[in-house]
Amino acid sequence: QWANQALALPSRQQDTSATAICVCVRERLDEDGEANAIDELFAASRPVKRQKSMPGPRSVRVRHLLLRCAELGRPLLDDPMARRPRKATGGQPASAQRTPAEAEAELVKMLNGLLRIGEQGGAESDLDNKRLVAFRKLCQQQSECSTADNAGQLCGDLGWVSRGQSEPTFEQAAFTLRKGEFSDVITTSRGMHLIQRLA
Repeated sequence: QWANQALALPSRQQDTSATAICVCVRERLDEDGEANAIDELFAASRPVKRQKSMPGPRSVRVRHLLLRCAELGRPLLDDPMARRPRKATGGQPASAQRTPAEAEAELVKMLNGLLRIGEQGGAESDLDNKRLVAFRKLCQQQSECSTADNAGQLCGDLGWVSRGQSEPTFEQAAFTLRKGEFSDVITTSRGMHLIQRLA
């Protein structure tokens, strides 16, 4: 009935192509008060609208600086993404194992240094660029993640991180940052991190 009414419209009478066929399905009730079987058939074939589970972006691009650490008397966890330790003179590792408190103190010192870059003044975009370069250099020199071995602009870059792809504490910090911002010290199973959102 509704399809016939739609086809009877003046604009549809001159168009005889297959695209002019109009099917109107409206939710209606039978005399019993139950939904029409045809309506149920069409409703089942319609795609379900996907609801956003979390507000904000689906993925962010981040750079991070990792300091691995373990409690006294415990060995560092095996981490396939860890950077190979550099050798100091005498064949000993360049840095001994650190505790979480020592790692946090080192990262806080680095973060304060990055934030002090803005105290000299200057344009906002110039300031962001200086911090970006300084953090990239810190990653190259201090980070214990294999991403620190990436060349140039990609040093410390984890790429695009999607929701559900990393540990909850890391993900929460990464997704709450605005572009160019630094996180506070974040603790994960890999160690302690400073994160900068790139995009």
